[in-house]
Formats: sequence, C-alpha cells, structure tokens
Amino acid sequence: MRISPKVFFLFLLLLPFSAQAQKITKFQEYSSLKETLADAKVILLGEESHADLATMNEKVELIKYLHDSLDFDLLLFESSLYDMHQANEQLTNGGNGHEALLSGIYDVWHQTTAIQDLAEYLETVRDRGDTLYLGGFDSQFYSGIHFPKLTVDLAKYLRSAQIPFSKEYIDQLHQEIMSIGEHYALSDNFTDHHRRRTALCQ
Repeated sequence: MRISPKVFFLFLLLLPFSAQAQKITKFQEYSSLKETLADAKVILLGEESHADLATMNEKVELIKYLHDSLDFDLLLFESSLYDMHQANEQLTNGGNGHEALLSGIYDVWHQTTAIQDLAEYLETVRDRGDTLYLGGFDSQFYSGIHFPKLTVDLAKYLRSAQIPFSKEYIDQLHQEIMSIGEHYALSDNFTDHHRRRTALCQ
C-alpha cells in the first residue's frame, strides 16, 4: 500500500498552544491553517507537559482536521518503532482502537480522555475504508506486549528472504532483546507518578 509523504508527529517537540488556540475545537476554525500548511509535508505537535490535558485534547482535534481536510495519513508517536508497527497491524486487522493504541504508546499517555477520543476516531477512519497509518520513531523496545515477538517476525523475514540463520542465533537475540526491553521500560514509580498527574488534570 502507498503511503503519502504527508506525515505528522505526535508528542515530539514543544510547540505550546496559546490560551486562545486552546479554545478552538471546530474544523471551520482551523480553516485559517489550510493555506499556511498547504505545502507542509511534516507537522510536529508537542506539549509542555505529558499531563497537559487541554493541549492533548486540542491536538487530537487538530489531528482529525489534518487527516480529513489536508490528507495527512501517517501519525507517528514518540514510541517504539516495532510496538507501533504492531499496534497499526492490530488496528488494521479489526482490533479495538484503544487496546491497539495502549499496546504501542508509552504509559504517560494511557490514562487520558484524549487517547480514548483518538482511538474512537481511528476506528471510524478504518471502518469507512479510509487510511490513517500509525507508527513510532523511538528505537526502544517498550510495551512488553509486542517486543517478545520481534525475533519470531525476524525469523519469518529471514526465511522468506532466504537469508541463512541458526536457531541458536535467534534464541540468543531473543534473550538480548528481552534484556534491553526490561532495561529501558519505565519503572512502576515513574509510571504511577505520571498517571496521578494526568488524573488530576481530568
């Protein structure tokens, strides 16, 4: 399938919204952006804090506008490349949008109404036969849900490409990946801290 060159990154750079911009919630009120963004191929959306619920809600509304009105069709999160690829496959194959997102994105965004809203939108886009791809741009293995299967997928690819490999190599690589994933996963204390902060904003 072809992916257009229009991409928007979510949760990457600090581009805070003004108080006036935070009040914009209707598509027609984004129309002033259409000429400005006409030639844009990549748009970066960020937040001052991961617990900034007002900005997160606004970004989801802006994502809808960018996809529906300006034909952006690849949404990249600051999350694991592999996990988000698997999340996209899960969604594309008819899976629950919220479950798919939570299986790929980092925990700091899990407990928000904005993510639920985005998940419902992703399902709507899929069910109407439209295309909005999910992806990640972080090299970490994170979720603990998908990365244990990475070596299985790698072995399938190597066989299909007729590249020689040994079972011992795959087994050793699996151990290394599991170790790396455990090392880079956020601690429970860190995750709980951000969940509490986000809950206070709702």
